[in-house]
Amino acid sequence: MTFALVFITVCVHGFTLGPLSKKLGLSNQGSEGIVIVGASSFSIALATVLKEMDVQVLIVDSSLGRLQPAIQKGIDVHHGEILTEHARFEADLTPYNIMLVMTIDTSYNMLVTQSFAPEFGYQQTLSISSSPDAHDHQEKIPESTRSHLLFNEDAVFTELNRKINTTYRMDTMQITEDEQVTKDLLPQDTTPLFIKRKDESIEFITQRKKLALNEGDQLVVLANKK
Repeated sequence: MTFALVFITVCVHGFTLGPLSKKLGLSNQGSEGIVIVGASSFSIALATVLKEMDVQVLIVDSSLGRLQPAIQKGIDVHHGEILTEHARFEADLTPYNIMLVMTIDTSYNMLVTQSFAPEFGYQQTLSISSSPDAHDHQEKIPESTRSHLLFNEDAVFTELNRKINTTYRMDTMQITEDEQVTKDLLPQDTTPLFIKRKDESIEFITQRKKLALNEGDQLVVLANKK
């Protein structure tokens, strides 16, 4: 009974805290804001594209060395462990409404997403697959507490970083008419990452969501530029 009570409480808070804060005028509704947990070649490249689109972005990592490339690009960073109690006071997360957890450690990714899902909302707390079997591992978690896995099943941490460090680059596709896009319709070896909607909102691609694009949207993809 205790476990059930805790489980139900967490789920209720996770699904209602975001809408309630917006209704009360306590949340930031002026613009999108993205928190990325984990500094890597890929996450810094993603943050760079978001910043170029005038999206507020913050990278959090416990390693100052990993944060240096982001600092050199003028990206906002926080040096510290996001799971510590004092991190919530030192890092102001108020301007951000989406969290991406993008480290190589599957267990750590799951711990962070579950810790922050009640605050950001389950639909806005997303994680990257760190290994090919991470998706199967997440399938064992109840649907109500499972974080969404970003991009597609082949887009694991090591592969994304390998690509961004070689001949792959992030490219923006302008959508001129409403259309349903699937991976098969994109150029070969292209990974859709996120959509910037006409209303300036950001929607990240997950393994459960089909691409639904409207006129005026921008689709950002990882493509081979060789």
